[in-house]
Amino acid sequence: MPNQSTGSEASFEIARFWLKECVERHPNCPKPAANGFLPTRVIDVGTEGKPEALLCETKRATIPESQRQFVALSHCWGTAQILTTTSQNLHERLACIPLSLLPPVFRDAVIATRKMGIRYLWIDSLCILQDSHSDWQAESVQMCEVYHSAILTISSSHSPDAQGGLFVDRDGAADLPFEVELDLPPETMRAFEGFRLFPTPVRDEIYDSRDIPLETRAWTFQELVLAPRILKYEATSMRWECLTIHGSERHPYGGGSRHSDTIKELQSLISRSLDNETDAFDIFGDAKAIQSIHWLIVVREYTARNLTKQTDRLVAIAGIADRLQQRTKSRYVAGLWTNQMPFQLLWYISTLINPDNGIDLSRAQLPDRPKDQISPSWSWAA
Repeated sequence: MPNQSTGSEASFEIARFWLKECVERHPNCPKPAANGFLPTRVIDVGTEGKPEALLCETKRATIPESQRQFVALSHCWGTAQILTTTSQNLHERLACIPLSLLPPVFRDAVIATRKMGIRYLWIDSLCILQDSHSDWQAESVQMCEVYHSAILTISSSHSPDAQGGLFVDRDGAADLPFEVELDLPPETMRAFEGFRLFPTPVRDEIYDSRDIPLETRAWTFQELVLAPRILKYEATSMRWECLTIHGSERHPYGGGSRHSDTIKELQSLISRSLDNETDAFDIFGDAKAIQSIHWLIVVREYTARNLTKQTDRLVAIAGIADRLQQRTKSRYVAGLWTNQMPFQLLWYISTLINPDNGIDLSRAQLPDRPKDQISPSWSWAA
């Protein structure tokens, strides 16, 4: 039967297959967190068909070990008003969150979490108190652990805000395989009489990150690198990314990755267990050289993205830095590494480069330095 929506039962069967295969059969993919980590607050999505969910404070709840797993949502906030939790409405959220109040992306994320057989969901705007600076500081420090420990990250890739929804309707018949019969003369040896073709529209093979709203945002770069498993909802299809396969509905067992080899390598390094006695960088060569090259790529790709609050420049990349710092035992300071400081202080702004004359300050169109910016002037983050 044609699969008419990325929110259909047929699509969820594929998604559940990917998750089960990854958790049980992928030796290179990290297993769900053995320590049972849960964020400070999560959304208890309840059971399928239930018209509400509720916010749960995990330190006050008794949660069985078998249920200490959660899904994280990666999404664009956009410019539209978004549903949030504040210190004023926290008690309401703990009592009940009617699904009818949720914007489409959040509501679809609740449905998807239920369909995947997982009880808890983490959404930043609902699980962090948006009017509390102290709560934001405490939770932002945990952001690295949230995305790294989530059994699955659901990515709302195609929607510029929470109003777009995860699921999209499409012409399911266009995805169905079809048989091609060969009309061979009787005297021809028939090694085969036909084959099946799976249509692959050209539009799905052409990829430009500038066309994907989520991949233009600075905060979501960290989520991409830290998450061990990502289920991506795109404009016409659903995709899967882990350290072992990059699958689509047409090619569920894998295809090419959309990310550079360096980013994939970085994901692999970060995802390896921290109690591994072998320094992961030794696998690829000289630790200092590899660390330096990786960090250059991280900063280049990160700073090419958009950031709403300029004061978040270091916060939005702190999770990656924290994992690398644990890995390498190097000291991280304001966007640079002390063991590479002389080299990394030679940063420059790429838009100031004139091919003929080197750095040309007349080409500078730089934003004003934020008054509450805490980055030192010698850091690229300033």
